[in-house]
Amino acid sequence: MNQYEKGIHEPPHAMVKRLAEELGVPAAFLFVDDDRLADLLLLWTELGDEGHEKLLRYAKRQVKAQE
Repeated sequence: MNQYEKGIHEPPHAMVKRLAEELGVPAAFLFVDDDRLADLLLLWTELGDEGHEKLLRYAKRQVKAQE
């Protein structure tokens, strides 16, 4: 772990996936350095497919509204 933390080595994807599963988080969560994005990833895991679609539609509307 120390060498991964220092950036000397990168863990294989399979190991990242197993670690994420053990921690109960999506694998992407382990690479995110923005707390708000990390929060969104955790919330995403709690939503079902319908919730994912609703959230995506909402986010797209918000982006269009800012254009």
